[in-house]
Amino acid sequence: MKRYQNEIAPEINQPRNLIFFGAPGTGKSYELNKLAVGTADEPGCFDKTNVTRVTFHPDYTYAQFVGCYKPYSEVKEQGEGDPASKIEEEITYRFVPGPFLETYIKAVQNPGTNYLLVIEEINRANPAAAFGDIFQLLDRKADGTSEYEVATPIEMRNYLRVFLPEYATNAHISDPMKLISEQMRLKAETERLCLPPNLYIWATMNSADQGVFPMDTAFKRRWDFHYMDIDAGSAAIGRYRVPVAGHGGLVSWDELRRGINRVLLEAGINEDKLLGPFFISPPRLEDAEHFTETFQDKVLLYLFEDAVKTKKSKVFSREGTLTYSLVCKDFREKGERAFKWIGAPLAEDAPDDGMPEGEDTAEVEE
Repeated sequence: MKRYQNEIAPEINQPRNLIFFGAPGTGKSYELNKLAVGTADEPGCFDKTNVTRVTFHPDYTYAQFVGCYKPYSEVKEQGEGDPASKIEEEITYRFVPGPFLETYIKAVQNPGTNYLLVIEEINRANPAAAFGDIFQLLDRKADGTSEYEVATPIEMRNYLRVFLPEYATNAHISDPMKLISEQMRLKAETERLCLPPNLYIWATMNSADQGVFPMDTAFKRRWDFHYMDIDAGSAAIGRYRVPVAGHGGLVSWDELRRGINRVLLEAGINEDKLLGPFFISPPRLEDAEHFTETFQDKVLLYLFEDAVKTKKSKVFSREGTLTYSLVCKDFREKGERAFKWIGAPLAEDAPDDGMPEGEDTAEVEE
């Protein structure tokens, strides 16, 4: 009996294990989501209802990601149909699947449909610990199935024995032979774990963040990586103009960001700590009245506390003792000259005088 007797899911011309990585603000999550579910103008690779998203954090564990036995609250109604009946909660223990196992079950039950599990910030947890023995399944054959299978723990096996074959019964398969065949297939799937070809796992990773966990070579080898170039999203933010001290008009946010990145590179800062186009979100860039405060709270704080922590004197122009408050003061008063600026000064837009183009401020004849 073939392992997948139903229709085969359409092939997606993308890796099954894929990590988007790059500097902060390069739009990793946006690009992943656009590729996954598309936009209003362009369809994605997956139906939105078949995408599961989870965010790793330092306390995230295998039990949360894959599943484990845990206390579970069941609601019971005493006296069914009686308006005056009491609703009681009973605490029991049961196996509770995590997002990986939930997505895995759907993919095994529906081999004709593609499913995607998205892991945001995959290295903010310990990836090897969160994946556990699932790590072995990430080795894929040419057809997308796991190269190696792993045995299921008994508590997980018992859970799968209930929920996998049951699906064939509830799917209303009218052909008795097909129903029996599908029940047998799903029953066989409960004995071990093996990633099906219609299960994709995509993730985002920012190696510049403080407190991230290192990803070992063996784990990395099982993924394809998509690098988000530091300037790839420039076209999307090219129209944004922001107020900067020392300029009578507005200046380009992209020019300001690129200029700061040149200073950082000259100071020997790694590329993964540079400023991506979306380091400040577009809604914040549109709020010109509060841009200086936003720049201080986001850009200057990030640079001072993280990116240039040991190289402040090579990045900021102020001599002598450097404090965050002094750096903020310099930017409020001197704009880009608060940095050891490299290259031409920022070009500013002409102030808007409210007159039609080509006319001066002289009184217009009626």
